[in-house]
Amino acid sequence: MVRITRPLSIPGIVFFLAVIAILLMQLAATGGSLAFAQAPAAGEKPKYGGIIRLPSGSPPVSTRT
Repeated sequence: MVRITRPLSIPGIVFFLAVIAILLMQLAATGGSLAFAQAPAAGEKPKYGGIIRLPSGSPPVSTRT
């Protein structure tokens, strides 16, 4: 059995490259800002302590039988 393949068309390649470019821009815009937002400024001491709020109660029970 012979499988015949055809190359991607120009619109398909352009669409693929546009999607990749958009994903990379989103990663650069959000990933970089999150990394720098959590680090203390130069010469500033880190702050310790705080409040962690966790949901209370028991988790939902599965009704599978």
